[in-house]
Amino acid sequence: MSIVINTDEGAVTSNSHILTTTTYKEAVMSTNIYHKHHIIPKHAGGIDHPDNLVLLTVEEHSEAHRILYEKHGRWQDKLAFEGLAGMIGNEEIIKIKQSQPKTDEHKRKISEAHTGLKRKSFSKKHRYNLGSVHRGKKQKPEHIAQRVAAHIGQKRSLETRKKISEAAKGRTPTEETRKKISEGMKGKKRGPYNMTKFYAKRATPTNFPSRNSPKCF
Repeated sequence: MSIVINTDEGAVTSNSHILTTTTYKEAVMSTNIYHKHHIIPKHAGGIDHPDNLVLLTVEEHSEAHRILYEKHGRWQDKLAFEGLAGMIGNEEIIKIKQSQPKTDEHKRKISEAHTGLKRKSFSKKHRYNLGSVHRGKKQKPEHIAQRVAAHIGQKRSLETRKKISEAAKGRTPTEETRKKISEGMKGKKRGPYNMTKFYAKRATPTNFPSRNSPKCF
């Protein structure tokens, strides 16, 4: 069983039937639906050059990605093959894509796209509505571990710490939150900076009786 996708640069072979290059004119005249297929996929470094593109029917496109998956084992080709073949739906495709670890290049592009952008200022009601989506839901231990691991070793700038501090002003933590913080701090030693703040707070004049306060005998 051998499948061949003929191109000017060469051919991708496997088994079964022959997938021939279709010209744009032929595709327009045909009643079939054609897709532009990257001979070298974009996720493998391929580009949008005419020499790297071929018109295939949906079935041929699915089969081409199946061949690429069997040859190279890339999850992107498997996803394309199963999606085009109708084995999985759009929701599952999105879910699988989001669950895959992002490459350094992908992270860099996301960072560049957000550079210079200001975050939207949401109203209290809007923030409450956004939070209500997750309120009461328990996160999976693996998700918590992933978030914790992502922040280990990272140092916040003074500006970031100041923003966090200002955002927290006026908020009264619930008894449950206080209990969690207390349990989380058990067994942990305070750093020198935190201890200095702790003793400085205890030693403020307001904590001591004034001269005019009534004496106890």
